[in-house]
Amino acid sequence: MSVFPRRNALMLSIALALSIPHVHAETPAATPFAPSAASEAAPAPAASEDTSAATAPAEGEMISLDYQIDKGATETASTAGENPFPMLLDILKKSIAAGQKNAEKAVKTEVHLPYPEDMIESIAGELPNLFLETSVDAQGAGSTEFSMEKLVSDIESDDAKGKINWQGLKGKIQYQADLKKPGGEVSIPGLSIDAADEFEMSMEGLALSGQLDDYLEPLKLNIELPTLNFKSEDGEFELQRLSSATDLKTGPFGLKLGTSDIKVGTLSFTAEKDETGSIHGLNIDGKAKMNGDKLVGYTLGFAISQFFLPESVDTEGLKDIRVDFQLDLLNLDAESIGKLQDTMREMQAQGMGEEMIGMAMMGQLMQAAPVFIKNSPVIAIKKLLLKTAKGAIDGNIKIALDGSKPVNLQDPNSIKMALQGDAHVSLSGELLKNILTQQMAAEMPPETPENKGKMPSAADMAQMQIDAFVQQKFLVKDGDDYTLDAKLEGGKLLVNGQEIPLPI
Repeated sequence: MSVFPRRNALMLSIALALSIPHVHAETPAATPFAPSAASEAAPAPAASEDTSAATAPAEGEMISLDYQIDKGATETASTAGENPFPMLLDILKKSIAAGQKNAEKAVKTEVHLPYPEDMIESIAGELPNLFLETSVDAQGAGSTEFSMEKLVSDIESDDAKGKINWQGLKGKIQYQADLKKPGGEVSIPGLSIDAADEFEMSMEGLALSGQLDDYLEPLKLNIELPTLNFKSEDGEFELQRLSSATDLKTGPFGLKLGTSDIKVGTLSFTAEKDETGSIHGLNIDGKAKMNGDKLVGYTLGFAISQFFLPESVDTEGLKDIRVDFQLDLLNLDAESIGKLQDTMREMQAQGMGEEMIGMAMMGQLMQAAPVFIKNSPVIAIKKLLLKTAKGAIDGNIKIALDGSKPVNLQDPNSIKMALQGDAHVSLSGELLKNILTQQMAAEMPPETPENKGKMPSAADMAQMQIDAFVQQKFLVKDGDDYTLDAKLEGGKLLVNGQEIPLPI
């Protein structure tokens, strides 16, 4: 059996280690850090039992971890699914409890990670466990340092060979009594796996730091990853200079307010025929901000400085693309959003499935709709820029619901009368024709001896379509470009001054 199809096993081990300072949104607590009943009730095996019994999960099975606190009796923690965080949290709590009994002494805990049997047999070196060293006062406030040793080893199975170079892991978390306000950092200097003819991957300099609230949701989170590379017979993927920064605070009604962003210097991919595409200057950012005492607004931005498509992608010269996009959601009722957030936490803590949570949230959202409408909510695309070598599409769109007007969600006409909006879009003539030409070419029937020379070209059909738009006043010609201005008010939609029937 090859070890390499199970390459996610080491990734699981890394995830287990990272779970201590990191956030798993799938397991928020309705009551902050509520103890696990399963962990409190689980009996501890005898000290003479095998300490290597930790098992890796198969689909639909439990994850189990064996651990020892201060070289005492071996205990086992288990959880359903693939999320190891509840187990690690329980182990940390027990280590803290042990430290509270003797605040003068650091508590050392060893966690045996669940490596698959084929991985254990195929790697010559000793697979590293996770070590915790906890120092707390009598109230349980303090810190835990954690680490995994390096592993540099050959890998050999019946049908494959390779090498692994894992440079270990180190980190630390600090917390107040009852695990309040946890925060910390973790670093992984490097990881590389060379799986002979199957794949190669490498990662260098991963560093994370952050602070969580009492619900294990991030207030501050910073991530730095200089390089990540993956190569197989299907192609190559390389990421350079990834960074992420989140800076939030808890505001009115329990809402998280502040900023968050993700930046990537270069993202490149090589597929068939050794053709490479790349993205440069990727930036995703978000902001949450109160507007007065009762309203909150959210902004999402997305930008790409340059996007180069592979040569095999037929885009008629549209190879170098720039994108700049911003979406605003404004005048939202903060108290209603806070209640929705609390309800979701409670349902997740009860273990409800995503479908049931979605239905329940939709029902609560419909109940809160009159309050949202009263505050005249706004959705706006403040920036919409697509720039290419053949010109650009640039515009903005804003739609609002006038809360001063009577709105009945069961009456489409009342909604139509309350809607307000405006839009402005400018389009490069060359780019517009290019896009329509490709669309026409895809829809045209194949050339046959019967129709050869009798059909207009895709470019001619595209120009005819543009001329029709101008004649119908959907577009206004402005030199070599075209513009569209639209306004929605009083139940009427005007496009370039011409009324267009609304679909509602």
